[in-house]
Amino acid sequence: MCAFKLRKNINNAQSTDIFNPRGGRITRANSQNFPVLNIIQMSAMRTVLQSNALLTPHWTVNAHTVMYVTAGQGRIQVVDHRGRTVFNVKARQEGFSWVSFKTSHNAIDNQIAGKRSILRALPVDVVAKAYLLSREESRSLKFNRGDEMAVFSPRPHQQLYAKWQNNK
Repeated sequence: MCAFKLRKNINNAQSTDIFNPRGGRITRANSQNFPVLNIIQMSAMRTVLQSNALLTPHWTVNAHTVMYVTAGQGRIQVVDHRGRTVFNVKARQEGFSWVSFKTSHNAIDNQIAGKRSILRALPVDVVAKAYLLSREESRSLKFNRGDEMAVFSPRPHQQLYAKWQNNK
């Protein structure tokens, strides 16, 4: 008898992995919560961003990613290993959602900013020296998003800027 679960709904807001009430949500399907993915060595991630929200810059350590936009419009920027922009699409004020397919059954994403970020893990002095910042600027860079993780809610000045851009 087969014990594999054969359905997983990553569009279900009730089973989200990361949730920010003013930013959006991320739901993952991987071999830990959907074991059949271990056989095909793939995983998926559903991301839903609210208006003007931001997904922190990140990279996937052990997989390639293909995105399929399902609703809205947003800015997507991809850089190469030297930091050069190789793909850049501009944002709109409406929400933005997509599904990502990854070439690993347990893809690992690393965020650059936020609660579980690489910058948060480094000592203040290391960040200050690496980016030529003062200790105060370094501390602000490390902790300016508080407990937000991966999905950031818009800041008031971001919302004003977005309204100004749309009225141009």
